[in-house]
Amino acid sequence: MKLKTISLFLSLVLITSVSYGQRFFNVTFGIPKIEWDYDGNFDGLRTVNRNSWSIGISVMKKTPDNWIYGAEAGINRFGNVFRFANAIHHISSLSYFYASPFVEYELNIPNTKISIIPKICLSAGFIPLKDQYYIDDMSFQSFRRTYKDSDGNLISEPLYDLTYTGSQIIENNILLQINPELEFHYQLNDVSSIFLNVKAGISLRKDVVKREFSEIIYEGENYHATHDSSLSFTMIGLGYQFQLR
Repeated sequence: MKLKTISLFLSLVLITSVSYGQRFFNVTFGIPKIEWDYDGNFDGLRTVNRNSWSIGISVMKKTPDNWIYGAEAGINRFGNVFRFANAIHHISSLSYFYASPFVEYELNIPNTKISIIPKICLSAGFIPLKDQYYIDDMSFQSFRRTYKDSDGNLISEPLYDLTYTGSQIIENNILLQINPELEFHYQLNDVSSIFLNVKAGISLRKDVVKREFSEIIYEGENYHATHDSSLSFTMIGLGYQFQLR
C-alpha cells in the first residue's frame, strides 16, 4: 500500500510541474556513496560501498529570467559488502524511491555553449526494506588456507576464524533530505544538452539504518559493534536534457 501511495505521489508531482510554460525533461545516471558510523570494541568488520547507482528523471519549466522550477523522481541503490581484512561478503543492497520538488538558476557563460546551474531540492523517499537478521553467520570462514602438517597430511582451516550474530534494522522507512546540486551543461543544439551533475544528500534524520552486531566471535574472543547510517550521500553523475515541444 505504501509503495502504491509513493508511486501515485511521484506521478502527481511530475504531472503538476509540466502543466504549463517552456518545459524540459532530464535523465540523470549517477554513482552515489554513503558513509557509515562505527561504534563498539571490534573495528575490523566494516561495511563498504560497492556497485551503487542512482537514476532520476525530472521535468521542469524555465522562466524568461533564467529561474527553473520542477520536480524529480528516481531510485537510489546503495550496494554494500561486509569486509574483514582482505575478504568481503556480499549482502543485500539498500535502496529507496524518492520524489523532490526543486528550484534552479541558470548562469550562462558568455560566448560559449556552457552554463552552470546551482540547484536545491527537498526530497522525500520511501525505503521498501524489511529488517534482516544474522544468526551465527560464518561467511568469512569460507575463506580457507591449506598446509601440510609434520606428518605430511593436508590440513584446511579458516583463514579468518570469525562468526557474528546481529541484525539490520530500518529505523525510518520515510527518508527526508535536502539536496544541494551543481550542474555543468554543454549545449548540443537549440533543444538539448548534456551535463555533469554533482549532488549531495543531507538526511534530516540521524539514524536511518542500523546494523547491531550483538556478538562477534573472533579467534575465541567475544566482541560487539554497531554500524549505522543516515543514508546521507555524495554523488557524481551524467545527464541528458531536451526541450519538450
